[in-house]
Amino acid sequence: MKKLLFALIVIVVLLTSTLFAYHHLRSELMTFDNDDQGSVDPEVAQIWSNVNINSSTVNILKKSFETNKDNTVISGLSLDFCVGMLANGVKGQSLEELTNFLETSIEDKTKELQEKAQHLPRTLQISNSIWGNEFKKTYKSLIENTFKASAQPLPANTEVIDKWIKKKTHGKIKELLGSKPTAPSDLFLVNTVYFKDKWEDPFKKENTRRKTFHAFFGNDKKIEMMFKHDDILYAENFELQSVKLPYENGGYMIIFLPKSNVNFEEFVSGLSADDLQLNYTEQDVKLYLPKFKIEQETNIKNLFSSMGIKEMFNPNTMDLADISTRENIYVADIKQKAVVEVDESGTVAAAATEIEMGYTDTFYEPSPTIEFVADRPFLFFISQGDFIGFYTGSEK
Repeated sequence: MKKLLFALIVIVVLLTSTLFAYHHLRSELMTFDNDDQGSVDPEVAQIWSNVNINSSTVNILKKSFETNKDNTVISGLSLDFCVGMLANGVKGQSLEELTNFLETSIEDKTKELQEKAQHLPRTLQISNSIWGNEFKKTYKSLIENTFKASAQPLPANTEVIDKWIKKKTHGKIKELLGSKPTAPSDLFLVNTVYFKDKWEDPFKKENTRRKTFHAFFGNDKKIEMMFKHDDILYAENFELQSVKLPYENGGYMIIFLPKSNVNFEEFVSGLSADDLQLNYTEQDVKLYLPKFKIEQETNIKNLFSSMGIKEMFNPNTMDLADISTRENIYVADIKQKAVVEVDESGTVAAAATEIEMGYTDTFYEPSPTIEFVADRPFLFFISQGDFIGFYTGSEK
C-alpha cells in the first residue's frame, strides 16, 4: 500500500539569553548552566541564532528512521559532547572515522562545543560526567577542564549513573543504563541536555481541537491539533512550506512541511541539511500543529556500525591507551534516550547519551493567505540540543 504523504516539521529553537555561568559543583558534577533571569544578551543571541542543522545529525536521524519506521528523536548536541569527550582520547583509524562522521576536525568540534557551552541561554542546561577508576590522569584532567565534566568513581551498579541522569534532566530521562553491576575496568562518558521555554505568543487552548492525522503507518487517527491565525515568518520552495514560531526567551521553532505530492520515505531518503535552508518573510498564515510527545532510546552503536564507524567497537584493534590505564579497552556500547514535548504553552526537551568502555582479551512567492496543516507525519529540529526526529502518529 502506498505510504501516506507526510508533513515534515523541522523545529529550530533559536534561543537567546544571558552570558554563560556554570555552577561550581556541590560534590557530584560540573554543569554548564545558566539560571540568570535577566535580559537577552546579544552575544548569546548571535551564537544560537546561527545554529543550523548539521549533516551528521541528519545522517543519524535517517539511519534511525530506517530501523525504526516510527516516532524518532535524537539529540545531536548530546551525542556531539559524548563523541567529543571520546575523540579527545582516541587515535588512528577510530579517530579518522569519528572525524569523517563529524565532518570537521576534533579540535574544531571541541572549540565549537566550548563556544556553545560558554554562552548558554537560560533555557538550556548541559551536563557532562565521566565515571571510572582507571582513567589516565592526563585524560581525566583534559575532560574536566575542556568539557567541565565531573570525574566520578565507578559505582558498584549503573543505577547510580541513572540517578544522576534523572536529576540533570529534571526527571524526563528516568533510566538509560538500567540496573547492572559494573566491572572494575568499566569506564563511562555521560552527557545530558535539558531545554525548556514558552512560546512568545502561546497557542490558545480553546482553539485546540481533535482533528484527523494521516499517520505514516497507513491509518487515520484523531489527535489534538493546536491552531493560530497570525502574521508569521514564512518560506516556501518547490517541495516545502516552512514557518518560524518565536519563543519567549528569543529564538524560534522552525517547521518544514513538505507539499502533499511528496512521498514520505522518498523525501527522508533524499533529505540533506542543505534542503532546510530557506529565506523567510512575514505572511498571513493559518497554522495547525499537533500537540505531541516523543520518547525514544537509540542504539547509537548499531547506527554507527551501519555507517561504517566500526573500529572503536573492535576489541582487537581499538586503541584507548590515552584514556585508560589498562590495555585492551574498547567501546562496548553507545546509547541515547531523548524526549520532546510540544503543547500550547511551549516546548520541553531532554536527552542523555552514554559511551561505555570495557575490557576484553530555490524560493517561491507565497499566496496572500496560507494554510499550514501538519496533519501527516513530520520531522522536527530544536537547535539548542540538536533534538531532531519524526512524529508519525504512533501512540507508543
